[in-house]
Amino acid sequence: MATTTETFLPEGSNQPKFQRDAILKGIERGEKAIKEGHIFTHKQAKEKLKRWL
Repeated sequence: MATTTETFLPEGSNQPKFQRDAILKGIERGEKAIKEGHIFTHKQAKEKLKRWL
């Protein structure tokens, strides 16, 4: 038996729709960041985060 969030939600719940919307909004933000040039190479990201890593 598959165990998904839908399995545990009451009938008529909008939770799966909200999850899908959140994922799509995250993808949209990522695509916008790329278009606007708000991206880093792996090396740049490591340099910026090195004090926490």
